[in-house]
Amino acid sequence: MLIYLRKLGRISLDKAKNSRGSMKSWIGRFIFESALIMFSILCALAINSWHNDQENRNLVHQSLLTFQREVGYNQQWVDSSYPYILGVRDVIVNTQQNNHPLGIEDFQQMIGSIQLALLRKSTWDTAVSAGVLTHMNFELVAALSLTYGLQERVETIHNDGLSEVVKNTYELAENTRALNYSSVRYLNSILEAESELKAAYDQVNEILRLQVELYSKN
Repeated sequence: MLIYLRKLGRISLDKAKNSRGSMKSWIGRFIFESALIMFSILCALAINSWHNDQENRNLVHQSLLTFQREVGYNQQWVDSSYPYILGVRDVIVNTQQNNHPLGIEDFQQMIGSIQLALLRKSTWDTAVSAGVLTHMNFELVAALSLTYGLQERVETIHNDGLSEVVKNTYELAENTRALNYSSVRYLNSILEAESELKAAYDQVNEILRLQVELYSKN
């Protein structure tokens, strides 16, 4: 009986040892497989982040090029408008100073030849709605915001004021002094606004040039 109990004890001890060895092996395998899964997840996240960064860089680069074209178009318009407005203003001032006021028909023709300001802003609107600005250089975004704000001011002064002056050419046809005064004031306000906008264009174009060069190299 004693011998039987000893054998039974040895068998139980061997089973316990085998069970502990199996548990250690399972734990080791579990840790290894868990680490492998975590590594795979981290690699996938890193790859996805890299792809997102590349997509954002490409989107910003394309936006920069589009901004260059749009700002360039608007700048050309202002560069052609400014000297014409200046010339009209000087003609009115000179005729007034020389006491040889323009005839009302000549005046109406001169004012009527001023074109409405139609400056583009579709790139800015698209960049804002698409969230592209959050990935762009802060200094550039600030310069663009200022530029498009000044554009809106120029359009408001230019277009609203032009309608008022054209109306005055009929309502004040008998009062050339008042008509000249209101017209010169309007033209001076355009020249001031366009002058500020021209300076903003120079600044934003330089920043755009540097940013395009930076993205083109990388």
